[in-house]
Amino acid sequence: MNSNFKSVIQNKGSIKKSSEGTDPSLPWQDQALTTSNHWADRTARKIIHEKGDKDCYVLAAGITPSGTVHIGNFREVIVVDLVARALQALGKKTRFIFSWDDFDPLRKIPSNFPEKTKENIPFASYLKHPLREIPDPEGNYNSFAERNEKLFEQSIKRLGLNPEFIYQHDNYTEGKYTEYLKQGLEKRSLIRQILNKYRRDPLPENWYPVVIFCHVCRKNDLKILDYDEATTFTYFCSACGKEERLDFAEKPCVKFLWRIDWPMRWSYEGVDFEPGGKDHSNDGGSFDTAKEIASQVFNGSVPVYLQYDFVLVKGAKTKMSSSAGNVMTVDELLEIYEPALVRYLYAAQRPNVDFSIALDKDVIKHYEAFDRLEREYNGEVGSLPPKKTMNVKRIYEFSAVPELEHGLSSNLIEKSDKYSIQNKSIEEFIEKSIKKLFRAPFRHLTNIVQIYDFAEEPILAYYADQLRTEIDRSHLRLRIQCAKNWLQLYSEEDFRFTIRKKPMKPILAATSSEFSKPFLKALSFIKQEIDNEATWNAFDEQTLHDFLYTVMRDYDIEHGYFFEKMYRILIDKTKGPRLSSFMLILGRNRLRELFSELPVFSELPEYPASKSSPASKQSPPEFEQVKVSDPEVYVPYKLSKFDGALKNETVKQKEQMTKASSRKSKEILEIT
Repeated sequence: MNSNFKSVIQNKGSIKKSSEGTDPSLPWQDQALTTSNHWADRTARKIIHEKGDKDCYVLAAGITPSGTVHIGNFREVIVVDLVARALQALGKKTRFIFSWDDFDPLRKIPSNFPEKTKENIPFASYLKHPLREIPDPEGNYNSFAERNEKLFEQSIKRLGLNPEFIYQHDNYTEGKYTEYLKQGLEKRSLIRQILNKYRRDPLPENWYPVVIFCHVCRKNDLKILDYDEATTFTYFCSACGKEERLDFAEKPCVKFLWRIDWPMRWSYEGVDFEPGGKDHSNDGGSFDTAKEIASQVFNGSVPVYLQYDFVLVKGAKTKMSSSAGNVMTVDELLEIYEPALVRYLYAAQRPNVDFSIALDKDVIKHYEAFDRLEREYNGEVGSLPPKKTMNVKRIYEFSAVPELEHGLSSNLIEKSDKYSIQNKSIEEFIEKSIKKLFRAPFRHLTNIVQIYDFAEEPILAYYADQLRTEIDRSHLRLRIQCAKNWLQLYSEEDFRFTIRKKPMKPILAATSSEFSKPFLKALSFIKQEIDNEATWNAFDEQTLHDFLYTVMRDYDIEHGYFFEKMYRILIDKTKGPRLSSFMLILGRNRLRELFSELPVFSELPEYPASKSSPASKQSPPEFEQVKVSDPEVYVPYKLSKFDGALKNETVKQKEQMTKASSRKSKEILEIT
């Protein structure tokens, strides 16, 4: 433990030391105080160190709803939520406030906007109006701002976020900041000096740190003519041509500019922590000026600060922009990723590093990484180094979504109107509800979804033996939907397939140029094994896999050719899922139907004793080394019903064949 931090804690009397240096009466999460190196835990310790021991810590985030709120904006919100959870793990209460800057003027029409409102009014006419006072383009909400706000608020609830929302239009128009406005205007010369230190072109002496909306037309396109050094402005509005005298104590049409508004709110709300984007964190940026304005103008303290960087969508060339309209929303992300996995994507990344969220085939990698993290958390992968063990614990706990992911009873969640979830309930939730949760591997699931033509009930039936609880079943439904959405919206063509409804009658013929005669003979033999119900029932994935490789060897068929033609028959493609498991899932009856138009050969051919065919030139190395004259290794024989082992082989050859088949399975031209 940092010595300075230790002294703060001891002086405040919040933790009594045992002989080992920690209080054994604290829940296990509190040990993160000294052992977790996750950035959220480090930030929580820094907050306590700098702000001292408090009854409640105020954590703030804020967004301007000038367009669709996207997954880049969400990074600010999730950073605050994770730090709040880290503080709660230390036994601290938190107040998580989220400010909507909906009293800001509209500066640009988003590119995804219609040209006119439902009332046929051009949206361009609302430029420079307060965001809250602009109509919703689709007419479903009270305003343009409310639309963006409510859609985002609903989406983050699905991720377990429950901040206290503050609407700045309300705070300003209700006069809550009137005294702060007077104070800022009184010290405008000092504010100008602070800002000019970071400006190339200094602000003029008649500059004011406020935005004024015309009381008549509601635009902020005006010139200040006079100020009485109290609460009254005289201005001329260029938009409507009116000259007005406005007392903002009676008609609250005035707000601070952003660089003054931000530090003013720190003082008003008593903020202890707030992150900021890269654009605010540069030298001379709004955070640098806010620090000085907070202390010198509003006599407030500066919160602990954490920079976060941009979030990109893999393949995008530019950062997302609400006003530009090139964004992805949290709801759209939740179509592809489960709530816990969305949280994981952010929790596993340091905030001050750009990262990309994949929508391509790397979606599968993200699912596999999260499932592996869960197995590590549950101790299913052996022992891990202590440092990694704690990191795994914290990332997994930060990813958990109590109550929401499975519709669980709210008694697992400790809530109040003011404070967000307490971390103790996170542990309880994990232990009681999602520990040992069945998670269908996403890669495999995408194949199962297509095999069963996207029908949910057959997919659930396929996994029935592994679904122990309703939570398992509920979660599988969620993952099925994500797999469907990904396949339909974002997956590459190679990942998609449709099983043939009817056999390839025109080309499954002995005279067809599509398939070689050795392949058709091999397939005829495979069909005979499938026709035999007892033989088919004896197959599992490994024995069927070995059987297919044996057939390829014995009919001198090159592996790539065999798999390409098999997929052509089954799904009209040259690649597909792992063939042995695919055939087992399709089942005996469906395979018999798809193979029903095969030509009939009068007798089963003996496989060649030599390797003179062209296809055999690319045979696997382990079989090229076999000597035909060596009876200890290879004895030609006529194939009969396959019983899971080759006849006339020694134990030595069986072991070699098993190892060879395992190695060669990795070389199949299948989707990975």
